[in-house]
Amino acid sequence: MIQKKQLIRNALDLCAAEDIAFYCARGKHPKLHSHEWIELAYLEHGTLMHSVGGVNYRVNEGDYFIVEYGQPHDYVALSEGPICLMNIMFHPSFIDPTLINARSLREIYNHYLIHFSERQLVMTPTLIKFSDPTGAIGRYVSDIVREIQDKRFGWRESVRGILIHIIIQTLRSITADDYCEEDMTFSRRIIDFVNNNYMYHIKISDAFESRQYSTPYLSKHFKQETGVTFSEYVKNVRIDASQRLLINTDKSIAEISELVGYADTTFFHNTFRSIVGCTPLEYRKNQMYGKQILSEDADDEKDGAADGKG
Repeated sequence: MIQKKQLIRNALDLCAAEDIAFYCARGKHPKLHSHEWIELAYLEHGTLMHSVGGVNYRVNEGDYFIVEYGQPHDYVALSEGPICLMNIMFHPSFIDPTLINARSLREIYNHYLIHFSERQLVMTPTLIKFSDPTGAIGRYVSDIVREIQDKRFGWRESVRGILIHIIIQTLRSITADDYCEEDMTFSRRIIDFVNNNYMYHIKISDAFESRQYSTPYLSKHFKQETGVTFSEYVKNVRIDASQRLLINTDKSIAEISELVGYADTTFFHNTFRSIVGCTPLEYRKNQMYGKQILSEDADDEKDGAADGKG
């Protein structure tokens, strides 16, 4: 959760929500610091030297970088005039509520919405800068800023879509040209099969009914490609789906358990707790409480605006 009081307020233009915020940093020498969120920083004006994870690199106008969750970093302005570093800060759960316990960019691009294999990357995305020769990323950042500021109907969905697009385009730029497309397609087929059939009793071999692959071969290949076992992946997909149902529907825990593929409600309960850290009912109550706080904050902002006009 992004708290407004966590943000450095000196020389900043700030606009914040619960789990995403934007600011334009204009200071020259911020001290070494870290954030409990992921930061997408785009340099609109000026030149600076960025230091992160023991790596130093020069950032010019039109360059951007991503700072990992909790990663200490700082920068020094190199240009004479003012700088404008556009920062989009977001908690992984902004991408999807099921990422509430995520603490890394890796967990985002491994998520079902993106499914980007780490084996495809030739560099660590949070330790390098990226260029924006066409200006497309800069325009996307401006669109995000406008959406956060205006907060028109559907702004969160719009920003989420833009952020996912930026992440995918950025990861594409550091993908190995010689990555084995056949291997990626192989695992993608299993992933797609699970995503479409997790509510049933499934085996890894079910994804290849027309071809004879042994279960050990499939399991080994899938683990090498994704970093998790088939059963772990199925479990994570089911719990992800249950979290969305808990947030967005009023179905009972037993109904949700059955809908995501667990006939035994007790087993579902224990599995959910082991992954999320709380029971399904506790999770639903926490999410509802968060929505209530957001609603109250919005009402307070409206009341404050009305008082200001009066």
